[in-house]
Amino acid sequence: SLSAYVTIRKTAFKLGIPILAKAKLFYGGGYNQHNVTPLMTIDLIEEMMGGDLAADPTNITEDDLIEFLKENRIESSGIHVQAGLQFKVLMLDSFLFYRHTFAKDLVPDADAFGSVNLRLGFGI
Repeated sequence: SLSAYVTIRKTAFKLGIPILAKAKLFYGGGYNQHNVTPLMTIDLIEEMMGGDLAADPTNITEDDLIEFLKENRIESSGIHVQAGLQFKVLMLDSFLFYRHTFAKDLVPDADAFGSVNLRLGFGI
């Protein structure tokens, strides 16, 4: 799967100890695009095997499977909102944020999903 997010972010609150540490509370939103392989269901497997689940699966090559998944991939776009914290201590930088994504067809029976991200970085 491949997902791309473009976010506009605004700082809500800053706190800092000069040279040693900084913290920011931020929020934002933006646009997202997704390209994912389909969830393998019985119907999808039956289609891949030519309509017969009793067929010999050894006739399907790796290239056939890859091509089938490419033909049935799900492309979706939507919007998202997020909020989080950024911490900097000396050369260490970290982000902890929650993102709620609104996009159809990515999660079965849901038009939205949430995620929590923790990102760590080291800068010179």
